[in-house]
Amino acid sequence: MENTNGDEGVAIGDSNTRPEGAAFDENIARPEATLSAEEFHRLQEQLLELRNRNYELIEENKRQQTYINALPSKGIETLNFASKLMGRRRDKEGTNEKLEYEIHVLRSKLSSQEEEFRLQQSTLLSELNKAPLSKSFKK
Repeated sequence: MENTNGDEGVAIGDSNTRPEGAAFDENIARPEATLSAEEFHRLQEQLLELRNRNYELIEENKRQQTYINALPSKGIETLNFASKLMGRRRDKEGTNEKLEYEIHVLRSKLSSQEEEFRLQQSTLLSELNKAPLSKSFKK
């Protein structure tokens, strides 16, 4: 910033730079410090750089917080997915057990039907052997 009042420097602690209504203790001796326009400009640039860096850090902090807050939900989603897979596995195991039981029952039924068929067949053959041959078959 340029000095418009013609002074070579900016006085710090000057009564003109004090905010209105600010208390000033006359008993405390304050050394008058004078900054050159170049030093004042350099300090302003540093202040702007520090403010910009502060805003960048605040934004980075917000991004990091958002990322951190998203981590548990990703873990929960992964856990839910794994639970769903385990549930499907249990369902398939249950389905396999049901199918194996059904196969066992059907094999038992088939065995009993085969046994009944053999019994009927042997009974029919023995009845057929006992029956006299009819005249129509004798020639």
